[in-house]
Amino acid sequence: MFKRLLTLMAATALAVSTPLSASAAPTVEQSYSSLAARWWIWAGSQPVPTNPLVDKTGKDCANGQTGNIWFLAGVSGGGDVSRTCTVPGGSDLFFPVINIVDIEAKADNVSTGAVRKLLAGLKVESGTSNLTVTLDGKAIGPDVIRYEESPFFTLTLPKNNIFRSPAGVYEPCADNGYYALIRGVTPGEHTLNFTGTYKGTLFEFSINATYHLTVTG
Repeated sequence: MFKRLLTLMAATALAVSTPLSASAAPTVEQSYSSLAARWWIWAGSQPVPTNPLVDKTGKDCANGQTGNIWFLAGVSGGGDVSRTCTVPGGSDLFFPVINIVDIEAKADNVSTGAVRKLLAGLKVESGTSNLTVTLDGKAIGPDVIRYEESPFFTLTLPKNNIFRSPAGVYEPCADNGYYALIRGVTPGEHTLNFTGTYKGTLFEFSINATYHLTVTG
């Protein structure tokens, strides 16, 4: 139990009675919590060789993208990264600044209460600092970065996944974290940077991610 923690780069929790689908296109009306679950389905369903979380250049940033929300990745385990990415015009950008997820094998029958207790004990909300998001050198308003606790979701992992876990179905899965949503980035060239630091009960990490974005017209 609780072997599969992955630290990566953050509102109200929503109850979800049916598994979320990776192909479902999120809309801007959805909460940060719901989008965070969808972000994990996007990130976790892709094998390491083409996973945007371990991509050092941005070559894989378009993989698995659907709908009008464009997901950006931080860095698996923390660190610095600089990526170049082309984004379709009219997209909103959604990405984690600091987040931590717990996934549990379906066969283990771990309770949702146990998952919530584990994540609460990691104190993501109180243990996070240095949260910044800048676009073209200008700080984004504080309302853009929000703390969320995702609804429970089901994750189907491929072979050679980022968790180094056996391929298969995992549930319940949930995360706590700080995320940012930037709506309607104008066409043209942009530089996006986000940072965050987490010092928790079991481990600590920092992230400094830069995206050189080309938003098409």
